[in-house]
Amino acid sequence: GRYISENDNLEDINLSPLGLADEKLCLLFQHLDRASSLQTLNLEQNTIGSKGVAAMVPFLKNSLNLMELNIGYNLRFGSHGFRTVVEALHGGSIENLHVDRCNIHEIAVLEQCHLPLLKKLNLGSNSVRIIPSLEKYTNLQELILDWNDIGKDGCTSIANLLRNRSSSLRKLGVIHNDINDEGAEIIASSLKENGSLTCLNLEYNEFGRRGCRAFLELLNDASCVGATYRSNHTLEIITLPHVVNLNNDSVENDDEDSRKLKTAIYAAAEINSECSAAGNAGRTKVLETQLHSAKRTELRRLLRRTPQDHPHGRRQHPTSQNAETHSNESLFAEIDPILLPNILSCVAKTHGHNELYVMLLATVPYLSSVVNRVAVIRELLSENATQIARLNETYARESAALTRVHLEKTEVLTAETLRLRRELRMMTAMATRTATTTGAMEGKSGAKATETGLRKSRGMVDGNEVAENSLCGRKRRRRSASF
Repeated sequence: GRYISENDNLEDINLSPLGLADEKLCLLFQHLDRASSLQTLNLEQNTIGSKGVAAMVPFLKNSLNLMELNIGYNLRFGSHGFRTVVEALHGGSIENLHVDRCNIHEIAVLEQCHLPLLKKLNLGSNSVRIIPSLEKYTNLQELILDWNDIGKDGCTSIANLLRNRSSSLRKLGVIHNDINDEGAEIIASSLKENGSLTCLNLEYNEFGRRGCRAFLELLNDASCVGATYRSNHTLEIITLPHVVNLNNDSVENDDEDSRKLKTAIYAAAEINSECSAAGNAGRTKVLETQLHSAKRTELRRLLRRTPQDHPHGRRQHPTSQNAETHSNESLFAEIDPILLPNILSCVAKTHGHNELYVMLLATVPYLSSVVNRVAVIRELLSENATQIARLNETYARESAALTRVHLEKTEVLTAETLRLRRELRMMTAMATRTATTTGAMEGKSGAKATETGLRKSRGMVDGNEVAENSLCGRKRRRRSASF
């Protein structure tokens, strides 16, 4: 153990089957409590006793990464060893725990402690009679209780787990557990509310046709179309026990009915397996059984209670002929008359025209009362009137909304138009004043220029006169000088 604990990369240890006794196991676990990297430990087929279990406790408490522990086929392990191991693993990381064939009688510690990550628990081939409450084990995906003695009471505890909507249990094994008809009915009833279990093994138990009938009703309830569609569509694999004869007066008929019951159950489970979505499985079951008169009638006959189901004589069921008539009538009573043409077309495509003829022939009297053309037309007119009224309300509501929006936008545009007109008038007035001022200024400038020109002209005239006078004076002076 010292060498193993010093290895930080060791993840798996397989010591099966070596026949290790308590002395060697004590040496192994003496230093193994420091092996923090270990994830899987297989001690199957050894001779672990109380001392060996006690030596394991420190290791189990400190193994924070241990996910799988296999102690199967250790006959000296016992209920005390199981209690000790579960207490040591309490709140830990264990996911898979195998303690099959360990001479365990009592497992109440599972209710007192909690293994929050437990996904698989194998308690097969022990002597467990009482199953504690397992509802808190919501991560448990596989529970193996094969070859124990849980009986009816154990079925009740398992049913509580299956009814838990948080349960993720996918596989349940209860082979050879003294489960009678009542126990089978308890499990079947719990699966009506379960959407996770896909595999159920019930081999070598004690229930007969009554228990099988409960599972047929679970997987394909042929009482009506709605019941068939709402049946369990999750359970894909189911293994039933050999159905014994319950009526010694007609052994041959009992054997045939038992075979047909199991065949119908397996067929429904196969549909679940082939159809991934629950809605597809429901539609397929309706199409394969409810829309086939012979299969529907046979399934309803198999689902009828027998005198053995009512030991006190309280038995009420119709005769075979009445049951067939009721079968056809109740089928069409569930279908909207408007959809009948499509339904009949689907029957012809799936099962052929012979089945379509049989269905029509058996239901013509009922169809004549169901398919009331006047009533259908009146219903359509009523629906159309309702739709027209709804559209008128929508139109009025939307028109009022559009009118409000239009008025709001109109007010905004009107205000904007008035503002622009005021600005235009102001700009026009300013332009007029500017033009007037500019014209006055130009007039004053022209008058000044004219006056200046006149002054210049007068100056020039006066200058010319002076020059002429000066010239005349010089001429007179010259003439006077000559004389």
